[in-house]
Amino acid sequence: MSILKSQNQYPIAVDKIDPKVRELAEKLCIYLKQCELEYQIFGHSNSDMDFTIWINFPGSSCSYSRLRVLHNNKHPNECIEHIEALLSMKLKGITFISPYLAITLPESGYIECGLGPNTQNLIFLLRYLNKKLPFSDTSDYDIYLQYQENIKDKFILELSSPSIYFNNLIWLRNDIGGHQNSFIQRATLKIHSKDKILTVKEAYDILSNIGNAFLFEQDVLYGVPMYLLTENMLNINTGIFGSSKNSKFITRFSKSYNESSLSSYWYGRTAIDKPLLQFFSYYQSIEYFLPKEEIQNINGKTKKLNEEERFIKLINDNVDSKDLFEYLKGDVHRRYFSNPELLQSCKIDIEENNLNIVEEAAKRIYRIRCKIVHTKSDYLGSEGEPIFPFSPEAKELRLDTDLVKYVAQKILLSS
Repeated sequence: MSILKSQNQYPIAVDKIDPKVRELAEKLCIYLKQCELEYQIFGHSNSDMDFTIWINFPGSSCSYSRLRVLHNNKHPNECIEHIEALLSMKLKGITFISPYLAITLPESGYIECGLGPNTQNLIFLLRYLNKKLPFSDTSDYDIYLQYQENIKDKFILELSSPSIYFNNLIWLRNDIGGHQNSFIQRATLKIHSKDKILTVKEAYDILSNIGNAFLFEQDVLYGVPMYLLTENMLNINTGIFGSSKNSKFITRFSKSYNESSLSSYWYGRTAIDKPLLQFFSYYQSIEYFLPKEEIQNINGKTKKLNEEERFIKLINDNVDSKDLFEYLKGDVHRRYFSNPELLQSCKIDIEENNLNIVEEAAKRIYRIRCKIVHTKSDYLGSEGEPIFPFSPEAKELRLDTDLVKYVAQKILLSS
């Protein structure tokens, strides 16, 4: 008697199914039991020869990820291909690291995660990095490229094409089904730990801290906007590459970065066609480090700082005036930020001897933030009108967005 027995109200006509499909499906069920993985078999209402095998893989936070092996009698080869791929892999111990599109083999110390942006081609990405980074010796870039970096002799990080495990397991995820082809030509981040990773929580922490730190520093150093993909980020683009003037302040992998602040930063990197959201995301990345209250001693008297004063002090404490001048000294920035009419916001006097340049920049950032957040001019007083989506003012935000992004990088690097 076949073990392909439906567990719902729709029976499966096992004798009618392609013999090869039936044989492979039965082998898969036996193999899943050997790997201690739970599964269910459901028949379909439209045909008694169609069925789905649902496989429950463990995930972080006591959740699981559900994989789907679908048999459509009209297209049996697709099911055969899926099952043969699963039978070729060691499935026991594989765990998904939710909410990332990532897998880990805890006993081996291996983690692999998908990278955004979704439109980023693997060959194009690694060819670009090849101009910037020390690749392993190879000249045949069209066939295979990879970049590895050793971190403190404990982790090896690798950017390369997806493994057979990642390609097939992420492909079969029920919640993101149909995206397999988009992964084949893109890089994944692989973290090889020299120590065994004993728990999924430990794998999540390594991915969040080491993985995010590595990718953030690639963005600052080389302007390569890669981020760890999560389940709701499959179709996001971060735009063109471009290096940052903060790159000289990188001390490679000397620290991890605050996860909440970095999350807002990456959200800003993805919102390229939404200028208000992008500006505010970078602002939130900075705001995370804003103290709830602060007392300042001025001429022997104590003063409780308001939110704007606390924001200005935070920027003053973390951004050097000479560095900011170097960033802003170009003619385009000078013309834009010295014009008080643009966005009706405070101007920045871009002169080398201006000791208040950081304070002026901080005031400008804060007041633009207020113009985005508040939708009524009553709240803004003399600061002018709010900035609305699709307005001419929103289209003028590009250089201000670059400025707040620069400051967000500074704050993260010094945190």
